[in-house]
Amino acid sequence: MPVREAKAIALQQRTASHAFGHWIEHVDWDLRLVITFSPSKLGHTSHDLALRRVRDGMNWLGGYLRGPVAWLAFTEPTMTGHVHVHALLVLRGRWRPSSALLRKWNAWWRRRNGYVRMQKYTKGLAGAIYDAKYSGSSETEWDCSNAFTDLMRSQTPKPGLPAENRCRVVR
Repeated sequence: MPVREAKAIALQQRTASHAFGHWIEHVDWDLRLVITFSPSKLGHTSHDLALRRVRDGMNWLGGYLRGPVAWLAFTEPTMTGHVHVHALLVLRGRWRPSSALLRKWNAWWRRRNGYVRMQKYTKGLAGAIYDAKYSGSSETEWDCSNAFTDLMRSQTPKPGLPAENRCRVVR
């Protein structure tokens, strides 16, 4: 591929990632997660396996809360070749910083997968924009819950972004 064409594609990917980040920044996120996977627990973790594990973890959390959790997760390649994930969650008022539930979920996650850092989401610090930074790249994948899709549908649609599609892993 010629250098000029490669640069044009890279610019399109960065532009798409930035636009998507700004679009999701307006959501009232409750929690931000940075998830790593332990090679001793899972061996080499592909992007697809990482997102399946995240979906399992969010389903566990939703089952415990007796309701769906709206979430959006992005894989990110690292220099070591290991995958880690950035995830954003909307718990709809069911989360408190000292919640025993989240400590329990954290322990459940660590036993099965590796490390997770949980932070209360702070609007205005551009966390969603940062988390979406590779969303337009072919080196990453993303996934979200149907509850997130429903949440986005209930809000005013942004021009040029399809509201009718369910979330799916994007390659």
